[in-house]
Amino acid sequence: MSVQGATLQNYNQELIGCLEDLREKREVLNKTIAAEEKKKAEIQRKLEKLTSQVSRTEEGQAGVLVSPACTHLASSACSFVQLHRVNDSLSAKAAARNEYDVTIQETEAAYMKVSAPGHGQCKWASTAAAQMGS
Repeated sequence: MSVQGATLQNYNQELIGCLEDLREKREVLNKTIAAEEKKKAEIQRKLEKLTSQVSRTEEGQAGVLVSPACTHLASSACSFVQLHRVNDSLSAKAAARNEYDVTIQETEAAYMKVSAPGHGQCKWASTAAAQMGS
């Protein structure tokens, strides 16, 4: 019986270790998402600034063939590409985080389903042993 108990305890520790590992990976992913969201906000601010500069330049230099507006437009195009890449990356990371959440929740629920009856049986056995000893 002690071998079975040790085996169950090892499985229990392994499962808890796996859950902790999943939580750590999810936390790393959360930090990465937060950093990318910050980068996204910076790109959006840059785009707003460039858009404002383009509209002011176009208003002030309507007849010029090559204006500073061209430079601003090129910068805007690069920023749009960067924003698109960051949005794609954020979407993929958010989906991965959601998968971690589901896996963690399902594993915890399964663990509770398996361990709860065991706790009840232990209480029953303890009560029965105490009654036998009296």
